[in-house]
Amino acid sequence: MSALVYFSSASGNTTRFVEGCRLDEFGIHTMRIPLRPDEPELHVDEPYVLLTPTYGGGTIGKAVPVQVKRF
Repeated sequence: MSALVYFSSASGNTTRFVEGCRLDEFGIHTMRIPLRPDEPELHVDEPYVLLTPTYGGGTIGKAVPVQVKRF
């Protein structure tokens, strides 16, 4: 079907948002991009939408989290 791949920092705000959307009830598989480098890599074999917060306060080089760039 379809999937949502998302990144959530240690605060877990994006995770709470995704869980609140209850996407699994609509058959949408959700997968979190790993936060720490020692966690297993995420591999996705289906079409997906990427959801990520942005950071950096206007500094383009810091706007997208490193984990998302790595994914």
